[in-house]
Amino acid sequence: MEQKDLFKELGEIRLLMEKSSKFVSISGLSGVLIGCYALLGTLLGYYAIASPEAVINRFASGLTIPTLFLIVALLILALSLVTGWLMARKKAKKISSRFGTLPANLFYLQFQSL
Repeated sequence: MEQKDLFKELGEIRLLMEKSSKFVSISGLSGVLIGCYALLGTLLGYYAIASPEAVINRFASGLTIPTLFLIVALLILALSLVTGWLMARKKAKKISSRFGTLPANLFYLQFQSL
């Protein structure tokens, strides 16, 4: 390879790395919202342990405490994933990046089989 070709390859590698590193983290707002969801779930769990009759009578009549914990955990997980996805999509539009590139789609498909 000539030196010109090597510099061209290095430039392409650098451009690819810059594109991938721009979109590594979630936004600060989505982290705060996900943390708030976790705090609300923790608060509900605390009250479910402290006074289970009051929580079950108020929110979920006919459910046991472990079932209530499972529902709350799944709800928090779903809210967190949707919030992260929406904020990531918003961030991708803001920086004019494509949301859903091949590595992201492969990562997403990996969890679809679970």
